[in-house]
Amino acid sequence: MKIINNFRSGINEYSEGRQRGVEFAFATKNNDTEYTLIHAMTTCKDFLNDTLHAEIKKIEKPFTIYKLKSWYRKLFTDDVFYLVTKMRTDPKVKYCFSNAIRELNKVEEIIGISASEMVECEDNFYLFKMNKYWIKTTYHISFVTLLIRCLIYKTDIESSFKEYLEDVDLPFGDYDYKDYLNLDKVLPILKDCTYYEDILLKDNPKKIHDIGIVHLYKQHYSE
Repeated sequence: MKIINNFRSGINEYSEGRQRGVEFAFATKNNDTEYTLIHAMTTCKDFLNDTLHAEIKKIEKPFTIYKLKSWYRKLFTDDVFYLVTKMRTDPKVKYCFSNAIRELNKVEEIIGISASEMVECEDNFYLFKMNKYWIKTTYHISFVTLLIRCLIYKTDIESSFKEYLEDVDLPFGDYDYKDYLNLDKVLPILKDCTYYEDILLKDNPKKIHDIGIVHLYKQHYSE
């Protein structure tokens, strides 16, 4: 499987807030063996919000956030959507994308949706063929990419996800991620949440960059 990458790394393309860890990018399918990145691979998964928002709201006028240009391109017309990942970090850090998809499928079983798939590709890329539930809103894509980001470090297949979060010290600690991965709290609000038709956005799509799972969690549990 081949990933066509016509971009430089996000560290050169965009103003990233994160410089290491898992990189993400949406992709489109050319054929059964070839996929093309929509934008540069980036460790700041908030850029996915921008691209997704343009698609959901069908924003035809391009807008730019931290150097990434987004507009409506009818990107998600297949039965699944395509998310490409790659590791940008210290090679000494142990990680396993196979465990990530295994654990993600368990979460999808809890939700009651069909399982996403993962394929290892050339040049150390990993292609996720994802259930479109995860692009319902930017809250959803934010949560599932946070989940993937954390799960790749879960090398013990015997422990539960809850036990893993209690014990693990992940190689990024810029916020208390464990609250936003509490499945008992997060899955119900993802199921019931509606899209953000509120004052935060109005006619300014640039504000969408930070409207992810952290925003939803705080909005719900601070009330």
